[in-house]
Amino acid sequence: MYKAKFKVFSAFVAFFLIIQSVHAQVNLSFGAEIGLNSSGLPYFDKYEIENRKDLVKIKSIPILSPKVGVWTEIKLGKHLYTKVGVQYFKIGYKYHYHRDGNDLLYGGTYTSDIWETLSIDRASVPISLGYDFTIKKRRLRAGIGYKFNYHIKGIYREQNLFIKENQLPAIDRDETFNIFDKNQFSIVADKSNRGLLLEFGINLKEKLNLECSYAVNGIVTFGNPFGPFYYYENSDFSIVLKYSI
Repeated sequence: MYKAKFKVFSAFVAFFLIIQSVHAQVNLSFGAEIGLNSSGLPYFDKYEIENRKDLVKIKSIPILSPKVGVWTEIKLGKHLYTKVGVQYFKIGYKYHYHRDGNDLLYGGTYTSDIWETLSIDRASVPISLGYDFTIKKRRLRAGIGYKFNYHIKGIYREQNLFIKENQLPAIDRDETFNIFDKNQFSIVADKSNRGLLLEFGINLKEKLNLECSYAVNGIVTFGNPFGPFYYYENSDFSIVLKYSI
């Protein structure tokens, strides 16, 4: 894990050294960014299993993570620009399944709860092509590009709790897995993926911009052929402040 984080830090340092070496030769700007990243949108559901009269509640909350990075931008003309960066943040979700059930075989009622947490440390390299324009003296920009992701660390945790009416003890389980460990899963998650990137920004001050982005990334899968098997489709929503140095 520490070697992977050192590689990310080295990438940040190398990024700045390369920028400084070419800064005087082209119309180039560079800087740092900080903000928040959300791994998708929250999901809530509630329904009844008709034949059993069981009540089910589902809640899935995406991880909200700090996002830091560095970037460089090259002007291609009066309005066009191309941009590349290095970013670090977390993705994942917290899921809860709750069921108030009826035991049709032995009678009585029970409650069943499942909690899942997936947390992945991600380093990303976004590359985009954009267009600057002005509306009512306010500088705006929009861009489209590609995002290359590298997964540094991935932890999956599952907790189960089953409580039967007038029956002790409860059945419970709490396990944690490394999604990249072949000793724990026969099908491990990929260390990298990529996806489409959309950006929109607005200039706040001379060297300060606010940027929103949306990225449709690849699917993260891991598990065992005969179960359980996990399938996580990730989209990132980010809002960051970009400062030009």
